[in-house]
Amino acid sequence: MHWLNTAPNSRNANRILDAALATDDLYRIGIACHGFADTWAHQNFVGYFDEFNAMASPLSKAMPNIGHADAGHDPDWPALFWQDARMLHEWVDNKAVFLEAAETLLKKLTTYVDPRVSETGLAEKAHALRRDLDRAIGERDRNNCYRAARVARYRALSDRAEYGDCELVEYDADLWLDEIVNESIRGLRDRSDFILTRWDPLSDVYTWKNPRNHRRSRWYLFQEAVKNHQKEAWDILVQSNMANLELPHM
Repeated sequence: MHWLNTAPNSRNANRILDAALATDDLYRIGIACHGFADTWAHQNFVGYFDEFNAMASPLSKAMPNIGHADAGHDPDWPALFWQDARMLHEWVDNKAVFLEAAETLLKKLTTYVDPRVSETGLAEKAHALRRDLDRAIGERDRNNCYRAARVARYRALSDRAEYGDCELVEYDADLWLDEIVNESIRGLRDRSDFILTRWDPLSDVYTWKNPRNHRRSRWYLFQEAVKNHQKEAWDILVQSNMANLELPHM
């Protein structure tokens, strides 16, 4: 047991999501939904350096005991069935975990959109979502080899009327930033995944494409939402789990 262990659908997780929903800010809501769903994916891990996170495999000895670093991507891959030797019941079925997360999040969002929705209506929506996501995730996938096919099934679902009638676009981590900044690369590109970039002494230069409008851009609004969400989430945690807790100096 750990005082700061991540627990699915916890009281704190619900309070944090409810606080974001109360803002009616779609950026805040998106951030909070990710965090809420991660209380399932990251359950039984603590979000900082702690022996509580340590795995027993040879590879884990070289990894820092922060979050699920020792477990690699095992908690994140939706079709994986994996072993967590720290637990009394060692085998984890990610598909079951993710379906439960999706169903709970659906109920939260449905109630947010229509507070008068009936229990029967919620149950019907949850049943349909479980059925469709079960098919979309597919069979067990030990090495995440079938990711592309799985994502294609997600996108096909999103194109249906009951899921928004708007196909999901391929994720691009740089899209929103590229919309509003000019990038002048000096040496190696700072945003590159190439390992040598961390030792490149030359910093790239970024300038606003339109200095007057950058505060209305998606990138800027998202960054502000992240900061606001972090502050409110921290305040909620300080009032609960951290009220009488002192962490060791890092």
